[in-house]
Amino acid sequence: MTSGVYPRTEETKQRLRKINLGRKRSKEYKQKMSECKKEYYKTHKHPMKGKKGRKLSKESIRKRTETRRARGNYNRSEEAKAKQKATRQKNYPNGFKHSEETKQKLSRAHTGKKHSEAHKQKNRDARLKYFETHDGPHKGKKFSEETRQKISKNNARYFLGKKHSEETLQKMRNVKLGKKYSEESKKKMRVSNKKTWQNKEYRERMFSTNSFFDRCKIKPTSIELLVLAELLHKGIYNIIPEFKIMNGDGSYYIADFFVFPNLIIEADGDYWHNREGEKEADQTRDDYLTSQNYKVLRFTETHIHTNLKQIGDTIEQHIGEKTI
Repeated sequence: MTSGVYPRTEETKQRLRKINLGRKRSKEYKQKMSECKKEYYKTHKHPMKGKKGRKLSKESIRKRTETRRARGNYNRSEEAKAKQKATRQKNYPNGFKHSEETKQKLSRAHTGKKHSEAHKQKNRDARLKYFETHDGPHKGKKFSEETRQKISKNNARYFLGKKHSEETLQKMRNVKLGKKYSEESKKKMRVSNKKTWQNKEYRERMFSTNSFFDRCKIKPTSIELLVLAELLHKGIYNIIPEFKIMNGDGSYYIADFFVFPNLIIEADGDYWHNREGEKEADQTRDDYLTSQNYKVLRFTETHIHTNLKQIGDTIEQHIGEKTI
């Protein structure tokens, strides 16, 4: 037998675990144990000194987590949480930050990891609950132009080759549908859009390739181009041409123009929209769009050719109006 070592049998270990299970020690006892360990390791080598931590299997980690949860290790009292928070603030007054090496390790550990739907929902609920009483980390924060460019590049790389489903697009539209922007928000949007369109290369690219209509592969009519030119002249840039709107039966409408947040603009050719049954079809369509909280403006070909400036003024007046 090695001097100073008392080998315990498995039976003894199990018995000791049962005795100590759920046992709560006093602060004095914990302090005494802590001091004893410090004194002991002044003259003795720690068994883990110089050794790398043992890598546990996923099964071992799962078992250990279940055991701790059964013991109530994760159900800390408010007092314990407050104490832990105070200790963290004391040790890291400027906030805790991982080193770049640690960040890389964490990133590699989570690469390819897929959470279950129940786990995702749990994370969403926890995040919503947290932000009920806390501000977001970027609330009120102004990013530099360099930081904005980095975020933009990262987002572009993430969404490269990806497309939102029709269901997701409809959800995104519904979020902004009927939303009334404040005058301050409208001003910010105008300034931002104006800055984008002041870029000569951007304007040439948009008009030379007809990018407004390329994505939907629909050739614009002459009156649609006139309305578009007037809107751009008015400084209205948040326009989506050939806007697809899902119908209740699974089919969809294609509106000539959509202007955020809820304005539909239709440029009707005199020949096509004066045929038999077309006016009734247009009215049915307008009734459905109005029931979905859209505001619909229709302009005939004759009106567009004779009163284009007045049409621009009318559209400008209706932008931002909330329908009921």
